[in-house]
Amino acid sequence: MARLYTHLVYLVLSFTHILGYMIDDDCGTDTQFVQSKIDSAFRLLAGAVTELNRTPVDANIDNLFDTLFGRRISEAPDSDVLRRMTRLAAISTLNNNDQTTPNAHPGGNDIIDVRFYCTFKRIKKIGDERYLSKDRNLEYNVEDKVDRFAGCYDVRPPTLAVTMTFDGQFSEVQICPWFLGQSRGFKLSDLSSLSNQPFVAFLSRLAIPAVAKLLYTPIDSFVLTDKVIAHELTHTDQASLSDHFSTIDVGDKPYGFKNAKDMAEKYRSSPTVLNDPMKNADSNALFAVGAWIISQTGVAINRDGTFTNPQTNPKTRRGLKIFEWRAGRVQII
Repeated sequence: MARLYTHLVYLVLSFTHILGYMIDDDCGTDTQFVQSKIDSAFRLLAGAVTELNRTPVDANIDNLFDTLFGRRISEAPDSDVLRRMTRLAAISTLNNNDQTTPNAHPGGNDIIDVRFYCTFKRIKKIGDERYLSKDRNLEYNVEDKVDRFAGCYDVRPPTLAVTMTFDGQFSEVQICPWFLGQSRGFKLSDLSSLSNQPFVAFLSRLAIPAVAKLLYTPIDSFVLTDKVIAHELTHTDQASLSDHFSTIDVGDKPYGFKNAKDMAEKYRSSPTVLNDPMKNADSNALFAVGAWIISQTGVAINRDGTFTNPQTNPKTRRGLKIFEWRAGRVQII
């Protein structure tokens, strides 16, 4: 039933208006790099949809779902996670043909549903905690996002990315310029840069700074830029559901695997609408990353965010060839 629902949602969305995402001209020479990150994030989300629709479900996927959301997949067969990521699959195509202004189309629907930005050229700071979009001639309603928005604009404290939504219009995902520069230097830049060495051995060389080990786990550092974009995509209006809004950052500690696990444990012991981890953006993004790791490598993810050696050879897992060499680099196929 869940699989049928997934296809029906995608079909309905495909006929409402032209769907896609756009990378704004302000990305300039970073456009190709940003596109690779966005496409990789969409692959993570699509992979999670595939695993949630699989029958029977992979036990390691089910364990990860339980760790992050406080219940088994069988307890939430038509989960918000599945429906949200299915909706996002409908906008996974780059469509840079539209340069129109908001509300250029009947009913306020723009051709581009999510637009990515790399700089603040369009933004003017007009006072303390007040920011104006010169392109749209409107003031951003940052409200509870004010610290994060300032952290992106003023880098105090550093923020990686921010999503802004507008009723009936495309959503904006702002990749913070400082983070964009840093992301080019990450040792594991994207999903296509895996070597063919054993996965756990490879991950053991992904150094996490000592000061961060108390807060973060190996899964938090894996394909970080891709995860950040997946996180932001779940915030957009395009990920919203008829009976639920898009994701939010739940509580005071919404980021990272350890906090997501704690959130799920609190929900398991005392479930409420307000503390449901399915609403938390980072929980959704971490599940997408984890589902990809499990399905493509055979590695299991422990409840502390570390990895366990695969029980099967990942190159023959489910009869699929996962990696192949092309021009000296490993590509996902």
